[in-house]
Amino acid sequence: MKPRILAVGMLDHQTFHRDTFFVQLNEAQVMLYEAHTNGHIKPLFPEPVPLCYVTAGIEKFGATYRVDEPVELDTVENLPAMIGKFELTARGTCRLVTRSRRK
Repeated sequence: MKPRILAVGMLDHQTFHRDTFFVQLNEAQVMLYEAHTNGHIKPLFPEPVPLCYVTAGIEKFGATYRVDEPVELDTVENLPAMIGKFELTARGTCRLVTRSRRK
C-alpha cells in the first residue's frame, strides 16, 4: 500500500510556510507529519499510531480536516509539494484542488 493523505491541517501556508498531514502508512496505522515549504518533513509522533488518531485529531481537537477522497503519494517525501493544494468544503472537510479549480 502506498501512503495516503487522510487529513490536512489547513494552516495558512503563505504565513507559516508549513502544514500538517495525517498519512496512512498501512491498513491500521497513520503518522502525523509537519511538512515545510523548504522540503523539511518532521514526524510529530515517535512511531506510527492507530487510525483512530485521525478521528480524534478531527473531532476532539479540531486539529485537521478529513480529506474527501484520500490522496495517494508515491512517498512521504512528496508532502511538501502538497502544501497549499487543498481547499475547505462546505461539509467541513477538505479536498485536493485540481488545476481546473485553481484561481
